This record gives sequence, C-alpha cells and structure tokens, in this order.
Amino acid sequence: MKVLDRIDRKRLEQVPVISRFAIVEPEYEALPPAADRPEHWRWKYGFEIHCNFTGPREASDHMADHARRLIAREIFGEITDDLFELQRTLLEESYRRDGDPAMTIINNLIRKVRGERV
Repeated sequence: MKVLDRIDRKRLEQVPVISRFAIVEPEYEALPPAADRPEHWRWKYGFEIHCNFTGPREASDHMADHARRLIAREIFGEITDDLFELQRTLLEESYRRDGDPAMTIINNLIRKVRGERV
C-alpha cells in the first residue's frame, strides 16, 4: 500500500512520495534501549493523514465528505482498484443479474473503501 511504502521510504531515508490527495506524514523512529532493558529497542512506525481546506462555514459538511473521500482514496486506493478488477472479471465470466449477492458485496465494499456512508 502506498501509505506503508511512504513509511518505509522515511525509514530508509529516501525521497518521500508526494501525495495527490490528502497530506500524509509518515512517522518512523528508532529509539535506543532504556537503561533497565538494554537489549530491547523501541520503534515507532505509523503515519498521520489529513486534509486542509478553507471556505465558508456553510460548506463544512461538504468539506467533511470531501476529506473522507480523499483520505479513503489515499489509504485504500489500491484496494478499490483491485475490487473494480474483481468486479470486471466476474462480469466477464457470466451475466450477473441485479441484486446478485456477490456483486452487492463488492459494491458495498467499494463504497466503504471510498469513504462513503453505507
């Protein structure tokens, strides 16, 4: 996943990938061992992801939905692409009627991964 790749790049001190959507700030820190446990190092491995918007107060609901979509795309974008490919493969194999359980599950997963409210 792209987010995890960014953390690895920071850990390896490589050039960070610029995000097109939300702002991703990877965190990686290796801390030397504490005095009471000299053989145990500590690692911090994670990320902070956020969107910054400006606009009128009336647009707050719209901006919140937009931020949800951008953040979901940044985190789950590759999963969404794989779900679309799975859906395309299932449709090519045979006709799927409306209400097909497999297609319903895939559609709901795609909506959830996109950050939509299901």
